[in-house]
Amino acid sequence: MDLSKINYVGIKEITADEKQDLDVLLARLFPKLERKLPEMSDVTLHIKTYQKGGNRKKYSLHLRICAGKKVFEAHHPDWDLRTATHRVFNEMLSQLDHQLHTSDQRPKDLLRRTLKAITPGFAEDMGIRVKKRFGNLFSRGRK
Repeated sequence: MDLSKINYVGIKEITADEKQDLDVLLARLFPKLERKLPEMSDVTLHIKTYQKGGNRKKYSLHLRICAGKKVFEAHHPDWDLRTATHRVFNEMLSQLDHQLHTSDQRPKDLLRRTLKAITPGFAEDMGIRVKKRFGNLFSRGRK
């Protein structure tokens, strides 16, 4: 996904250096989300900062992804922008795994291969050499 398609809310609250760090992290983390959910239509990253009388900022990131009729949301607050970004993406990935069951799925061809037994006739047609498993087992007792 092109990073220009991400809608930022509250981007003016962070400095230019923080914005640059965020862009680097998003360029590295977003392909993981694309692999899990390729039909993303709307991606919104809401950035909130809290600074109540101290020198430190607390960041709260809210990530919302719309895919078809489903909406996935994740949020995480932290004192470090990088940590908050990583954790919000990890939370989103775990939500996608949980709701879409992507970790339970097998490759499409695996089920067909396991259900289809290779018979000697099929093996000859395909040019595959197959050992006869039961031929020697039954002939031992009869000799």
